[in-house]
Amino acid sequence: NMTDPLPWQVVSGREGLQAALASADGPAIIYLTADWCLTCRTIERRVLPDADVVAALEPMHRIKLDLTDFDTEDQALLAILGAAGPPTMIFLDADRREQPETRLVGDTRRGPLLRAARLVAP
Repeated sequence: NMTDPLPWQVVSGREGLQAALASADGPAIIYLTADWCLTCRTIERRVLPDADVVAALEPMHRIKLDLTDFDTEDQALLAILGAAGPPTMIFLDADRREQPETRLVGDTRRGPLLRAARLVAP
């Protein structure tokens, strides 16, 4: 079982996410994940440990939004983010704006992730 070589800040709920974004400088990635999300495990095993992906994500504030418990607050948070559920990756620039055409939903591959990361953290 490969572990992700990059540390991520794991948060849950709206307040956790807001606090993480408030404490972070520069571009950020919000990765929506859950223990029951099988596709997430594949991404964490096959994509995130890739050396180029590690290099692209390193300058970003990396936030994992844990939706494992998936309660009504999580449902409301998904609505705010405009996300259907995990796995979803949301890329924010240094001004906390999501860059167009960067959101990744579902079974994410190395290429699209690298492209999105380089758009917000060139």
